[in-house]
Amino acid sequence: FASDPIRSEEFVDVLGEKWNLPSGGSHKATVFIFLGYDCPISNGYAKEVTRICEDYDGKKILFCMVYADGDLKLDDAKKHAKEYGYRSPAILDPKMILAQKTGATVKPEAVVLSPKGEVL
Repeated sequence: FASDPIRSEEFVDVLGEKWNLPSGGSHKATVFIFLGYDCPISNGYAKEVTRICEDYDGKKILFCMVYADGDLKLDDAKKHAKEYGYRSPAILDPKMILAQKTGATVKPEAVVLSPKGEVL
């Protein structure tokens, strides 16, 4: 796993909005939370993840749910994000680019990046 900063790349969330991630200078940190839509552990933590995101609202920390699943359909991801109350961007990462670049290996897992894209 390289310690080089992660370059920003464009991703699409479940609502079709485009995001350049990591977010860079406008945020103090970017937090990726890797989820499994069909993972009982990920789903069991949904309320706590939502609470943490709300606690950091307004503190310039960008939270992104990441669906790193090659076979997950957009409609299913959108339904899952709504069903579990995720208000943060829910990013589709079917090629698992973010997981590979950040070193994430399990679901659920959180990875925090500096404004420069360094894994903290």
